[in-house]
Amino acid sequence: MNHEGTREPSVMSRAHLRDGPPAQARLVLADSHAILRLGVRSLLYCEPRFEIVEVADLDGLIEQAAGTPPPDVALIDVDLPPRGAAAALVALRAYPTVPIVWSYSSRLTPEVVYDAVRLGAAGVLRKDISAAGLVRSLHAIVKGEAPLCRDLTASLVARIQSLDRQAIARSQVSELSKREQEVLGLIAAGQSNKGIAADLRISQFTAKRHVQNILNKLGLHNRSEAAARFRSAVDEMSERIDPGASRTTA
Repeated sequence: MNHEGTREPSVMSRAHLRDGPPAQARLVLADSHAILRLGVRSLLYCEPRFEIVEVADLDGLIEQAAGTPPPDVALIDVDLPPRGAAAALVALRAYPTVPIVWSYSSRLTPEVVYDAVRLGAAGVLRKDISAAGLVRSLHAIVKGEAPLCRDLTASLVARIQSLDRQAIARSQVSELSKREQEVLGLIAAGQSNKGIAADLRISQFTAKRHVQNILNKLGLHNRSEAAARFRSAVDEMSERIDPGASRTTA
């Protein structure tokens, strides 16, 4: 877990877990990999501040969270069985345990980090964090701070900004008429005015007029910008505008 050159986490302000830090903090380590749990336990063996509890899945985590006293902190693998950290974060909302998500670098994409924080994670850590960095982060958590590796902070900010741009683009596209939205979808699909006219059974003149109206309404200069705006407004998981849904003439 100690990789040289790994960036250590910074901490963000968060409400304290207790009125004062406990003499000993209960940490539930929720990870399906026994060897990793053993490694963390061994690492914290000389840290009397922490009482370690190990679980391998969501049921074990909830059982511990519902216990008396409940764990102060849960360190949750992003792929915790059976449904991942997202399900664990939602389930832990009913308990006072503070959740921290962690995983390997390849799994901590901007989307994963954003979703974890949005669902209630107090912080996100990499599993390749150094031993000293992990200890510092855990001490910070029980003081009411929220650890987040610096590069993950940057990716989180980038994701939020991307979502803001998508929201703006979606709002702008929604203000277009239904026919203009159909035309915009066909522009994004690479259709020429002739192709748009054939697909929607309208004249090329009408197709050209729709394209110009779209550019004017969106404040764009060319078809490439229009296609990019459409792609920003409609992500892969949402219901896309169906250019062929309407076949009536304009």
